[in-house]
Amino acid sequence: MAEASRKLATENIGVGEASDKPKAEISPQGDFLVDGKQVPVDDAQRKLLLQHRANLVAVAQAGIAVGMQGADLGIEAATGALKSVFRGESEKFGHKWKHAARPSKPRR
Repeated sequence: MAEASRKLATENIGVGEASDKPKAEISPQGDFLVDGKQVPVDDAQRKLLLQHRANLVAVAQAGIAVGMQGADLGIEAATGALKSVFRGESEKFGHKWKHAARPSKPRR
């Protein structure tokens, strides 16, 4: 997770990626690059580029955090499953995880 966060902070972030278009990126300094070449931007545009980049970083970091939580949950489930098999409590374990895995009600 630390490596991914470091890359988000220090490397260019691609935007609007389409296979038939030149690659567009926003640098950590707010530079706008198209096909590797810097496109001139004024101060107002740079501010917007940096805000957009910050939003992209926030979404990516949230995704990383959710992925890490999912991995932790998977490890916990696998560990619990193995322990329950060896203890002869697999039915009890299955019941526990069946209820734990129910989706929560959507927020309004």
